[in-house]
Amino acid sequence: MGRIMTADRREKKKRAAVALLLFLIAISIASLFLSLREPPPPKPDMRPLLEVAKVLAEETSVLLEKQGQVVVITAEGSDPHKAQIEAFQASLKQKGMVPAIVENLKPEQMRQGPGMGGIPADRFLKLLEKYPDAAAVVSFIGPPEFKDDEMSKLPPRIPKIAVFASMGTGVKKLLQKEIIQVAIIPRMGPPPPPPNESGRSSPAAIGATTTNQAKTMSGREMFDMRYEIVTPESDLSKLFEPPAPPSMPPAPTSK
Repeated sequence: MGRIMTADRREKKKRAAVALLLFLIAISIASLFLSLREPPPPKPDMRPLLEVAKVLAEETSVLLEKQGQVVVITAEGSDPHKAQIEAFQASLKQKGMVPAIVENLKPEQMRQGPGMGGIPADRFLKLLEKYPDAAAVVSFIGPPEFKDDEMSKLPPRIPKIAVFASMGTGVKKLLQKEIIQVAIIPRMGPPPPPPNESGRSSPAAIGATTTNQAKTMSGREMFDMRYEIVTPESDLSKLFEPPAPPSMPPAPTSK
C-alpha cells in the first residue's frame, strides 16, 4: 500500500514538473514573439495642425469683426481634418461667433494628383451659389483653382476667403487679385528661434530645435516654426507657383 502511494506521489510530481516546464516554454515563446514585433509607430503631433485651425479662426474673426456666417470646407472622413474643425469651431465660440457651417468634400470633388491640392473652380462656384449670404469661406483643403478665364464667373459679391495651403501653391494670383484675404502656407524663410529658459529667443538656436524642445513648445510656437500667414499686403514675390499643366488636345471625332 505504501509503495502504491509513493508511486502516485511520484506521478503527480512528474505531471506537475511537466506542466511547469510547458508553462515556462509558453512564456518564453510569448516573450520571443513580443520582442520580435515592431514597436507601434509614434502618434503624429497634432499640435501644429490644430494651431492652424485656431489661427484661421482668429484671422476670420478679425476679417469679419466677429460677425457673420462662416462656411468651412474640409475633406470627408479625414480624422486630422475632423480634429481641425473641432478646434476651429471651439475658437469661433471663444470669439463669440456662431458655429460655422461645414461642407465635407469627397476625394473626387477635390483636385487630385502629386503635389496638388485645392478646390476645382466649378465646385467652389457652386458652394458660393449655395451660401449666398456667407460672410466668409474657410478652406482646410487648399485654395480654389481658378484659371484666368474662370475669374469672370465669380459673383459680384465675394465673401472673405481664408485658406490653409499645405503645399504653399495656388495662392499667389488669388492674393494679388484680392480674391482671398488670408493664406497659411509652409514657412519659406528661417523659422523664429525657440525661446530659451529666460523666455527670450536665442539666435543661436535657429533651426536647431530638438525633440525635447518640441515637446515643451506651445502650439503657437510650433505653428510659427512650420507655417506663416500671408495676405495681399505681404511680399508675394517669394511665393512659388508651378506652371499650369498643358492643355490636352481635343479627342479626334469619328466621321
